[in-house]
Amino acid sequence: MLFLILERGLCKNGKCNCMPGFIGEYCEIASNPKSVVECASQCLDKCLKECKDTEISCYSNCSNDCNSMCIDKLQIDKISNNSNLNKN
Repeated sequence: MLFLILERGLCKNGKCNCMPGFIGEYCEIASNPKSVVECASQCLDKCLKECKDTEISCYSNCSNDCNSMCIDKLQIDKISNNSNLNKN
């Protein structure tokens, strides 16, 4: 069993559990639940670094996957916030 403690989360056997405010395969993307644009901007930086010397399909796949995480995270946070508001 392999554990990796990151500044932004804990990884165990290839699966990372990110600290609040971070998403991504290795918790490398800061997610602001109020700004999908900020998250997408970080995706742009991540994908440009990862794919700088490869084909355009690398960038396209990376940005699609990463931006999907931003949108999913935003939707989950909105649902969670709405549930909390309904309890009050």
